[in-house]
Amino acid sequence: MKLNTLPFVIVLTISEVVSVPIAAAAQVQDMHAARTENGRERDALRTRVKTVQARVAEGRRSDKVTRTQAGRLNRQLSQLKASMTKLNRKQGFVSAAELASYNRALGEMDVALDGYGVPRGYGKDGLMTTNGTR
Repeated sequence: MKLNTLPFVIVLTISEVVSVPIAAAAQVQDMHAARTENGRERDALRTRVKTVQARVAEGRRSDKVTRTQAGRLNRQLSQLKASMTKLNRKQGFVSAAELASYNRALGEMDVALDGYGVPRGYGKDGLMTTNGTR
């Protein structure tokens, strides 16, 4: 008995045509979620850059940071922001490795400012004592 393979070929072809758009839609949804998460991380990094900039300015006002030291830190911050902006425009995102690199650079700047005696601003969370009262 010989089977006609034409119905099987048609079914397989239809299933492939239907599955391609579904896979593409799932991939687009995953990319959107990843970009949203990356956007949050970029926003957090920008906030951290602003915090370091404020610490540099405070260090200058209190004469704990020299003009030369402040200039060096501000140049590093400007280069970091420019690099982040360039990558975001070129790639549409900033990779996790690049974000980690930027966070390390900001951490080094924070350590330098600590060494100069510039206090960190912790906001209201820093006012909490160990038992939760202010």
